[in-house]
Amino acid sequence: LTPIRCPRSDALPDQMPSDQPPAPSATIGVSATVKESARQIVEKEGSAGLRRFAKVHFRTAHEIAPDYYAAPPPRREWKR
Repeated sequence: LTPIRCPRSDALPDQMPSDQPPAPSATIGVSATVKESARQIVEKEGSAGLRRFAKVHFRTAHEIAPDYYAAPPPRREWKR
């Protein structure tokens, strides 16, 4: 994907020039590739080794090494 250049970095979407396509939406969560990489790190380096390569306060660290990393708090429903 080619990054979209905006004349003003603080412009809101409705203030963007109409000749530019809308920005792609951000994905939420972690890809399967990232989880597989984390599993490989844990296999090679142990659970503590994941800390050298990743931010372990995220939900994914608990999913990969649940005995080593605490479960995050439950997600709260977000309303606008």
